[in-house]
Amino acid sequence: MSSWCRYADVPPTAPVLAADSTCGSSRACLTSSSCSVNRTYSESIFGFGNTDVLYLGNLSRFSWDFVSISQVATLNLTFFTAPPIPKDGSAFTLFIKNAGAVDVRTLNQPLGVTNFSVSGTTLLFPSASPWSDRVTDIQLVNANLTALPLSLQTKPLNSLVLDQNMLTTFPPVQANTATFSVAQNKLTALADLDLTRLKRLWLRGNPLQKVTNVTFSTRLAILYVDISDCPLETFTVSPDTFDALNNLLPLPTSSTPAYELYGLNSGFRANRNIQVDAAACRQAGGNVQPLWTNKTQWTFNVCVLSATPVSSDTNSSSSNLVLILGVTAGVFVVAGLAFFYFMRKSASASTQDEAIQPSDADEAATTKPTADDSAKNRPVKLLHPSSSSQESTNDSFLALDVAPLRLHKLELTDLVAHHRLAAGAFGEVWYGLYGSEPVAIKRMKDRRVDTIQKFIDEIVLLSKMDCPYIVRFVGASWRRPIEMECVVEFMDQGDLRSFLAITPIAKYTWAQKIACVSSVVNGLVYLHTFSPPILHRDLKSRNVLLDSIKGVKLTDFGASREMDGSGQLTHGVGTFQWMAPEVIFGTQYTLAADIYSFGMLLSELCSHEIPYANLIDPATGHYLTQQAILLKIEAGELGPSFHKGPAWVQDWGRRCTAHNPADRPTSMQLQMVIHHATQWLEANAGVVGN
Repeated sequence: MSSWCRYADVPPTAPVLAADSTCGSSRACLTSSSCSVNRTYSESIFGFGNTDVLYLGNLSRFSWDFVSISQVATLNLTFFTAPPIPKDGSAFTLFIKNAGAVDVRTLNQPLGVTNFSVSGTTLLFPSASPWSDRVTDIQLVNANLTALPLSLQTKPLNSLVLDQNMLTTFPPVQANTATFSVAQNKLTALADLDLTRLKRLWLRGNPLQKVTNVTFSTRLAILYVDISDCPLETFTVSPDTFDALNNLLPLPTSSTPAYELYGLNSGFRANRNIQVDAAACRQAGGNVQPLWTNKTQWTFNVCVLSATPVSSDTNSSSSNLVLILGVTAGVFVVAGLAFFYFMRKSASASTQDEAIQPSDADEAATTKPTADDSAKNRPVKLLHPSSSSQESTNDSFLALDVAPLRLHKLELTDLVAHHRLAAGAFGEVWYGLYGSEPVAIKRMKDRRVDTIQKFIDEIVLLSKMDCPYIVRFVGASWRRPIEMECVVEFMDQGDLRSFLAITPIAKYTWAQKIACVSSVVNGLVYLHTFSPPILHRDLKSRNVLLDSIKGVKLTDFGASREMDGSGQLTHGVGTFQWMAPEVIFGTQYTLAADIYSFGMLLSELCSHEIPYANLIDPATGHYLTQQAILLKIEAGELGPSFHKGPAWVQDWGRRCTAHNPADRPTSMQLQMVIHHATQWLEANAGVVGN
């Protein structure tokens, strides 16, 4: 007599992802309608996908606090059961990325996850609410929404993220919603809104022209406003809102994404004049006042009403409102995992080439899908913009040297861009296909010859590398040299920084981290023993990529340089939290600078936090500025913390971040240390990853 199988109704050839008794002693497995186990997974696996059909089964024994499903044509939720709520009350996230259409109507029970996050996926909603009381956070990014589903209009939530959809009107916000994001939609106006209960509001990337009669809380602890490249013609605020905005100080004009400033900075960014209609302002009962006078080169004349136009319950005003009016055209940051968590965590201060923000000229010329394209989830041929506001003229691009790349040139007809992963003033990164292979496509938006030549040099350097711990170079693509693109393998789990930001320390043990550390060190050994040696110069968690199959690899060699015979460089490059003191000094530095950055990476793995992110100046009670941190590092008064790591990590972390470069170990010495640590962990804690 055959035993009962809970998945008997699944089609015979369809795989089922389960974490229940079907898997035997394994944490999770792929099973079938007969409940036979086709593949098992260790606790260190949290991402699944790359299949035509996948049934999500009972995950009651799943020990991670999130599961990621990507690149699945059809995802069926009929048999899905979320893990029970752990004793510590921690959240469980279901993250679905690029999964075609997901029919939420197939659920046999309310969706029992804490955080439901979707990107690049069309959802089919039932008329009745599919949400359980456990669901507190929902992100529907690039989900082809033209309106807020009815089931979400009445659902109490902590946060609701609706980025990259096609919303033309501001959706209703529940009173208890603290975080609400509608970045990169089709909003052209905000009018007659009481948003005093919101703590965070994201509006970036909308073609916003009018802001009128909108009330925000005046009890502001942190306020960040970015109206760069926004075509605002009407900007009408109450006196209280004007005062809150006017008290802000300008932020640097670098392109660090807004989410990376959250929790670290308050202030404003703008790069375009605002001149409202004075007659219309007077007719509305207001008067034109200059905003941010003497704080910027731009002129911001806004309309300030004589009284608050929207009545609000002052008792409901948030004591720690974070208003993020980021309306930068085309800004989009995805690191592969749920966007909401990026806003909850302080993320790293990034280099300019990470913070990609598009200009208006390139936005019109790029292959970004139209509203109709998005609705049909249609891939597009990768087109090369013919002009740019920053492109060199008079055929000066003829000076570009593309000869070293001719053997690596890909056929334009074989390269298809599907959707944009990140975009901005300095470049774009697209997800695409080269033939049938998923790839990442990087192009520059700064079309000046010197910038493109540096990009070509980066591609040439990457083309020389062949290492399983370095992101694999696929090829280069261009119609004209000024339109150069770099094509590399796609890593489906995003970057290490994003992963650490959403993963509790208790859920990511050193028995699991050691594999990541080993891959990074092996990548450094490859670079440092290259002929001539290569200095990465920007090693950090954001440049460590993860993949569910291919493991951990280093990326982003835009700052990397081959060492000359002296073995020394003098030009300071990198992100300040990870920069060695000698780089900060501007003095000569060697491969030891990468070792210092690796030590800072160990500090991140210990705390899961950005180095120095939460340091407070006792004199002011504010976060330490970048300049103050750099001065303390330079003086030897400040260093990373390793106290949450095991003893061997604390020891070698301190050695790697020694102030004197000569006191730091080499990458090959670290390779031996990691080898012994791995052997010790295997002998004392079983197989690494369990």
